[in-house]
Amino acid sequence: MQKRAYNRWQKSCSNEDNNKYKEKARQTKQQIARAKRMAWESWNEEKTSGRMLKQMFKFLEQMGKERKEVPGAKYVKDERRHNFETLLNENKEHEFEEIDMVQGPIEEISEEEVNRALNGMKSGKAPGPTGLSSDLMKKAGFIGELTKTFRDI
Repeated sequence: MQKRAYNRWQKSCSNEDNNKYKEKARQTKQQIARAKRMAWESWNEEKTSGRMLKQMFKFLEQMGKERKEVPGAKYVKDERRHNFETLLNENKEHEFEEIDMVQGPIEEISEEEVNRALNGMKSGKAPGPTGLSSDLMKKAGFIGELTKTFRDI
């Protein structure tokens, strides 16, 4: 209907057809807003459905990517906060399988293991709390000292 009114206005260039087109455009916008509101209300009614929540979050994520205003964002934020707080505050019994303690002597750390670990470290990274970077330890040949230190720990 709006398209027909637009085409009629373009052909006639009359003010009357222009006003009719503007009225049709306003009615179309109202219908779209009404349909969106009804869809949102329907989603709110079915919010307990896991499938529905997934669809809603996908929809909101897409709207965020397109940088559009997200209708009902405050509701979703509150709902997520509530679900997260519920998840964190539930007392659930956890069942852990009991295993036997390891018996016998602990294997000594070999220089080969330390060398493999050093070679596996990425180069060019910032040093840790000791101030020694992996590059320095690789090139300085601290393998013997490191192995002795690890064995003493």
